[in-house]
Amino acid sequence: DLMPYLEDEHEVEEIQPGFLTKPLVYSLETLCAWYKEKFKNSEGNVRNCNGRRDLVFIIFEEFEGFSVPIIGDAITLISGFRKIIPFVFVFGVATSSSVVQEILRYPVSSCVAIENFQTPPSVHFLNTVLDKVLFSKKLPFKLGSKVFNLLMDLFLYHDFAVSNFVNNLKFCMLEHYFSSKASVLCCDISEMKKRIKLMNPEDLIVFQTLPSCSRIPQSKVKDNADDICFKKYLEESLEKLHKHLSKFNGFVGALNKIASGLPSVPLGKQFRETYIMAFGSLISDTDAYKTAFQLLRLSSREELTKRVSETVVTLNAISTRENVNTNFVQDQLAHYLHQLQTVGDMLIETEEENPTINIGKKMSKAELQEVLLEAAKNKKISPFERVRDELLDFLDIEFKKNLRPPTEFPFHEVYVFDAVQSVKRHLIGAPRSALQVALVNPHLYLQCDCCRIEDSAAVEKSMPDTCIAYKVHLECGKLINLYDWLQSFGAIVDPENSEDGISKNT
Repeated sequence: DLMPYLEDEHEVEEIQPGFLTKPLVYSLETLCAWYKEKFKNSEGNVRNCNGRRDLVFIIFEEFEGFSVPIIGDAITLISGFRKIIPFVFVFGVATSSSVVQEILRYPVSSCVAIENFQTPPSVHFLNTVLDKVLFSKKLPFKLGSKVFNLLMDLFLYHDFAVSNFVNNLKFCMLEHYFSSKASVLCCDISEMKKRIKLMNPEDLIVFQTLPSCSRIPQSKVKDNADDICFKKYLEESLEKLHKHLSKFNGFVGALNKIASGLPSVPLGKQFRETYIMAFGSLISDTDAYKTAFQLLRLSSREELTKRVSETVVTLNAISTRENVNTNFVQDQLAHYLHQLQTVGDMLIETEEENPTINIGKKMSKAELQEVLLEAAKNKKISPFERVRDELLDFLDIEFKKNLRPPTEFPFHEVYVFDAVQSVKRHLIGAPRSALQVALVNPHLYLQCDCCRIEDSAAVEKSMPDTCIAYKVHLECGKLINLYDWLQSFGAIVDPENSEDGISKNT
C-alpha cells in the first residue's frame, strides 16, 4: 500500500458522498520511499540476507504496441533511480528480439543491459497438461478420437492457447456427465463397485440400452429379473476396460518411441498423434502402421538398438506410473536388445559369400526372372536380419494384443466421450445460421410482442427494417430487381405512401 508514502497525503480530503475527491498522485519518489520501508532489514539497510537488494520487475506486455517516445522517456526516467531501486524490465515480444533494438534508440538502450530469453512453446505446455491430466490413470474420463482430434485442431489452427484447450476439455467433461446417465459410473474402481450395488432395475436399463451393449452375446444380457447377474457382468466389464486403458497408454508410448524419427513419420511425432490413431480404430490395420514396420525392417543395427532401448525406458516409466505389469514385454525386449548388441561378432564368423548363379545357356526373359526369384527365395539371411525380424514380429504381436481400441469394449460409453457434433455446436460458432435465424424471426432475440409471428414466412410492419428487407429478398429467385425490391419494402413499411406513389406513376 503506497498511501502512507504519498507526498500530498496531508492534502487528501476525506471521501464524502456526492463530492469528487482529489486524485492521488504517484511518483518515483513515492515508490522509493515505499521500497526503503518495505525491504528494510533489522540493521536499517535494504539488502536481504544474501547481501543483495530485492529486485522490482516492470513487465511490458505486447512491447510492439507501446509508443516509442513514451517507453523511451519511461526508461530514461526510471534509470535515474537505479541506485536506489534495482529495476528489471521484462519486454513481451511476439515477433523478434531485434524489435527491441529498433524501438529503443541508442541513448535509451545504453541505459539498460539487454538479455534474451524465451518461454517454451505452447505445444510444450499442452503436452504437459495432456500427460498429467488426460492421460493419467487418476482421471477415468477419456476423450474419443473424434472429439480429441477436434480439440487439437482448434488449438493448432486457431489460437495456440492452452487455457482455451483446458476450458474446452472442461466443457467436454460437463457435457459427458450431464448428457449421459451412464457417466454415473465414470469414477475410480472402488466407488464404481459401490454405485453398482446400489442400482435398481431402472438404472440397469440405462446400461442395457447402450449402443456398445448390442455387441454383447445375448447369454450375457439378462432380463431385469436377473439383475444380480447383470450387475456382476457390468462390474467385471468396467474393471477390465479400466485396466486396459492403463495398459493402452503404455503401449501407445512404446509404439510412438520405436516409430519416431522414421521417414515421413507415418505414426506421428507426438504421443498424442499416435494416441488418436490408436484410440479410433485398430491401428495395426492402418496403412501408417504397416508402413512404419516396413521401414523398421530396413533399420540398421545401431538405429534399431537405440529405438529398442528408448522403448524399454518408456515402458518402464509408464508401467511404474500407471501401476501396470509389463515385465514380460520388458524382459523379452531386453533379451532381443542383448542379441542386437552382440550380433556384430556373430556376423564376422557366420557371414558367407553370396551364391553365384550359373547360366549355362541362353534363357528367355521369363525364364531368367523365374531363376532370379528362386535364388532370392533361397538367399540366406544374416544373424542380424534374423534377430531383427524376430524382434519386430514380437512387437507386432504385442501391439495387436494391447492396442485394441477401447471403443470396442462393452460399456465404453461410461468412460469415453465422443459426441463430436455436440462439441462442434457449442464450441464452433455458426454466425451465418445465427444471422439467418435472427433476420427471419427477430422475436427470438428481441423478445418483444410486436415481432412475434406464428408463420416464419410472415412479414410484420413492426419488424426491424433489416429483417423486412431480408424477408422480401427471400421471396425472389436467383435474380432480384432492385426497384421491385424497394417497392415491396415500402409497401410493407409505409403502405399509404407506397400506394400514392404507384397511382402517380400510373
